[in-house]
Amino acid sequence: MSTNHTIKVTFFLADPPAVSYFCVHGPELKHAEFRVVPRVVFSVKHLVLLRFAFTLRPRSTVHGVPPVQYFVYKAAHGQPSLTPIPTTRRPNNNVPSYPSILPFEGEDGNFLVADLATTQTRGHYVLHIFSSKKKEWTARPLQLQLSPATKEDLPSIHHKVIALGAGTIGWIDLWRGIIVCNVFDPDPVLRFIPLPKPAFNLRRDGDPRQIRDVTCFNGIIKFIEMEHYPIPVSNIKRNFKTTQDLDTADVLYDSELFFHSYDDVLDKPSSLPSAWKIRTCYRHTSWQHWCKGLTVHVDDILVNDPSYYVMLPELWDGGARKFTLANLTTVCPTLSIHGGNVVYLVSRVGDCHEKACVVGVDLQKKTVEMLEPYKAGRPFLACTFSGYLNTTPRPCAPEDCYGQNYPLNGYLTPGNIIQSNLVCGSPSLCGIHLYSN
Repeated sequence: MSTNHTIKVTFFLADPPAVSYFCVHGPELKHAEFRVVPRVVFSVKHLVLLRFAFTLRPRSTVHGVPPVQYFVYKAAHGQPSLTPIPTTRRPNNNVPSYPSILPFEGEDGNFLVADLATTQTRGHYVLHIFSSKKKEWTARPLQLQLSPATKEDLPSIHHKVIALGAGTIGWIDLWRGIIVCNVFDPDPVLRFIPLPKPAFNLRRDGDPRQIRDVTCFNGIIKFIEMEHYPIPVSNIKRNFKTTQDLDTADVLYDSELFFHSYDDVLDKPSSLPSAWKIRTCYRHTSWQHWCKGLTVHVDDILVNDPSYYVMLPELWDGGARKFTLANLTTVCPTLSIHGGNVVYLVSRVGDCHEKACVVGVDLQKKTVEMLEPYKAGRPFLACTFSGYLNTTPRPCAPEDCYGQNYPLNGYLTPGNIIQSNLVCGSPSLCGIHLYSN
């Protein structure tokens, strides 16, 4: 790394639907010298893109906050590597960055890192691309092609980035939609896929990651939304469709999802949630509509494994005389990315963040498939891992597992969920060790 310190990365993988994690170890670094918890930000095939931020200032940084640094982990049998990506300065460094990584087809080890930066003008973006061939960044201004979207419907910030296949990346505003771009195209063009609006929050206030997620597998995009109850009933007639229309309609066309007037927006509901419902819909990347998927209410989800009751006695509902997730505060739906119907949720007892769990629910079966303790505040991500990571590490000591980054979705399948861990000092780490100097 640019501060001339050794960084060690260790992956601990588990069979899905269990949660995996990775640890980052800086033998010469103190815990306070990591400005934020390291994260896996993207993975594809044999490549994993990692993000670090250190309080130590690189030589090239004279003033201001040290920039975020990215590293590419490359899986190879017996020869894994960790390669730093040069930092690039941007006009607005306060805007969150969501880079992606894709390998060159037919090329041995070469890759692109692509990031679509927003600007102060909606519909205008800058595509930043780093090529491992040229070992440099390029920046290209792009404008979203004309669409029936109003200004309010156009994405204003990114919450996530996903691979859509065939060299195409999707940057997602979870309130508004997906900006699609083939990053290998010498003359890239942006297009827009709108998301259905939330009927219960038309102003789209707050963090959508608390209730929404999008993923893609084999060209099929899947969208999930969690609606909390009770919600005030409105008799206002709308001239656009929302996710609530999936209760009665099988298809939502793109042309039905746009505002015709900002006056259509309702006030944010003021009541507190007491229950929740999940709705999903799906589409091919080439379609002009969304198709209805599954609708599941929390009261219909079965908790059958006795070990879950031992771990979390609060699952018991004395009034209903059954174990249920309805007693927990549940947020952050995260879709499995291998095409199945499993969704991962973060559930906690009331406002107690110290008593939180990651819960895996099969929406088709309406059953809880996994429940594991979750360290609140640690990010997790659905991602894929290469078969070269197929190792059997010995258990990690508790002191080595501080700051985990859990993958939620699996191990050596096309979908994993991972969370981040941070280890400082000189512990005895186990698993796969990657170094960068």
